[in-house]
Amino acid sequence: MTTEDSLPAVDLEPVDPLESDRPQAYPIEPLVHTWVNEPHVELLGATGGLTALVIADVARRVARPLLVVTPDAAQAQQLAAELEIFTMTPEQMTGAHWYPEFDMGPYHGASPDRALTMRRLATLYAIASPDHETPPIVVSSIGAAIRKTLPREAFMKWVRVIRVGDEWRDAELRALFSACGFLEVTTVEDPGTFSIRGDIVDVFSPVEQQPIRIERWGDDVAELRRFDAATQRTTADVTRCPIFPVREEILDEDNVAHAKQSIRQRAGERELASKHIANVLSDLSAHLHFVGLDAMLPALYPQLADIGEWLSDDAWVVVIEPEAVRDTLASINERRQAEYEEQFEETALTYEPQFYYRSAAQWDAWLAGR
Repeated sequence: MTTEDSLPAVDLEPVDPLESDRPQAYPIEPLVHTWVNEPHVELLGATGGLTALVIADVARRVARPLLVVTPDAAQAQQLAAELEIFTMTPEQMTGAHWYPEFDMGPYHGASPDRALTMRRLATLYAIASPDHETPPIVVSSIGAAIRKTLPREAFMKWVRVIRVGDEWRDAELRALFSACGFLEVTTVEDPGTFSIRGDIVDVFSPVEQQPIRIERWGDDVAELRRFDAATQRTTADVTRCPIFPVREEILDEDNVAHAKQSIRQRAGERELASKHIANVLSDLSAHLHFVGLDAMLPALYPQLADIGEWLSDDAWVVVIEPEAVRDTLASINERRQAEYEEQFEETALTYEPQFYYRSAAQWDAWLAGR
């Protein structure tokens, strides 16, 4: 059975036991064999929880990273939750990671929800980290997949893993946490926060279920312990504490310099009001994360990247309901173009949709080349 594009197909529709003497079974082996030997395969008959089961089984057998793309955000979140069940092991809570959509676009005049940003960046860390026990399975809606973010090299520049025996001075820790977008607080309760009290450092990394307490002798890390934020009691000893950016906008010297140059160039091209530009440049010079900074992401980096460009070459891409995905993608492109044109009339310090999103034609070309 093939599609109009003559893709090889594997039908997972089970045999009806009332119409056959054969036992009910799903042909996982033929699917894996076909998938390994063909660049594009159509999967038929997998619905509901069976989709998650098949994806988890295939991922376990081939040991490659997987990106699963769905038509809408709710479907992606549900599939990620189902995959957690099938990928959970005693050593690892889950091998599945949800890559959510932002709750607003770049032309809405406000910043996205911080929790969604951290969830997206935690998923990118799972993709890029060399320390994962099993290749990650990432589930994303098409809206989340085509929304561009900071490039991988800019992210990895600030990734650190704190281990017992390391030496960390207070100033070094504050500089790292600040650059990565962590907020300093009195008591650590939420992801993306930290506190330093003498030789004790508490930090809540978005990839952790609970905050980690770093106990030092002077500047030397002596112990790492996961603890309950409500009771402050230790729940487990750990061997490592991963730190990575929890904001897309990393305001280090290189990025700030690039942003100021880019904004001045755009202001000159469009003859923008000098007072407004001066205020933006002043905030950047002060390394302030002002409201709307995320919309200036194209100014901070030479080039942005979507999640597809974060994937390793051996990663596989699974597209759920390809036609629906393509329709949604086209709708997003049209909607963002209309929003850009409307905002352009109000303020010209903005960037075209292609700076923030992969187009439908680019998506098709990228998928065909996998």
